[in-house]
Amino acid sequence: MNHTKKLSVLIIAIALVLLLVFLFSANCGRKAEELTTTTSTDTTTSTDTTTSTSTTTTSTDTSTTVASTTTATTTTTLGTWSALTSGTTNKLNSISFVDANNGWVCGNNGTIEYTSDGGATWSFQTAATTNRLTSIQFINNSYGFTVGDNRKIFTTSNGGTTWVSRVSPLPGITLYLDVYFCSTSEGWVVSNNGFILKTTDGGISWISTEATTNNLNSISFSGTLEGWAVGQGGIIFNTDNGGTTWVSQESPVVANLFSAHAVTANICYACGREGVILKTTNGGINWNVLTSGTTTELRCITFIDENIGWAAGDGGVILFTSDGGTTWAAQNSTTTQQIESLCFIAPNKGWAAGSSGTILRFSN
Repeated sequence: MNHTKKLSVLIIAIALVLLLVFLFSANCGRKAEELTTTTSTDTTTSTDTTTSTSTTTTSTDTSTTVASTTTATTTTTLGTWSALTSGTTNKLNSISFVDANNGWVCGNNGTIEYTSDGGATWSFQTAATTNRLTSIQFINNSYGFTVGDNRKIFTTSNGGTTWVSRVSPLPGITLYLDVYFCSTSEGWVVSNNGFILKTTDGGISWISTEATTNNLNSISFSGTLEGWAVGQGGIIFNTDNGGTTWVSQESPVVANLFSAHAVTANICYACGREGVILKTTNGGINWNVLTSGTTTELRCITFIDENIGWAAGDGGVILFTSDGGTTWAAQNSTTTQQIESLCFIAPNKGWAAGSSGTILRFSN
């Protein structure tokens, strides 16, 4: 009997041990499963988040880079400059084109040249002078005007085949420095000693106004009424009545101003010594100094609209802006000659003229 009881107790003890082992094993299995599931979830979440962020960042960076490159390309690949053969070594002081083919230059020793193929070839024209011609402007293929030393004023109505000398009303003036016409009949000339001349009959007769005693180097109109004249010592004069009266405007510089370009009745640019570039956006009430990035003499400036323009000068320097002069970038002019004049008819079509018979063409 005792033996049977002992055996029963032993069996019960073994059963309890087995039950405990089973319960322990099952609990461990669930913990392991929970741990595996948690690890898997964390790993998946971490991997997905990192990949997504990295891809987004890469995509954004790539997009930004492409946009920046495109912008730079747009502003710098309008065209390139190349040298043309002028057939002269005389200094060329002014250039004027009326379209992509027909253009004229003038210069020292009475030089006048004409091209009908965009500057590929040039032929000489004759005016009755051996004096320096400082400025030339054509209104169309027929009507043109040029001025220079010893009060010389010439006009043509046949594209320069013949040039007619006009009488100067001011015998005391020795040099006319710039000419600007807004039509075949109405135009202006500026001189040393500060005189401004006006004609309303195509240059046959002139009336004069003494604006200053300083040299006036350049004149430009945005239409028939609003115009500016600039010159020695940073002087700036403005008219809003077609040149009947001229009013001095406050200039922020005393450096000589060599060139002006009126874009609208409110917007005008000017450039001059030591890389100076000025701009007004309110008709000259205020003039602001722009950052040109150069201290080189800038002798000419031109714009085709309110934002796109060029300035050029000594050493073959040519600067370009596409944001109204806020920033300027140097272009490769292919020359170190002094550039005296610029003329553009489109953002990708322009010409320059300067020392030693230099003529350049800008095209794409």
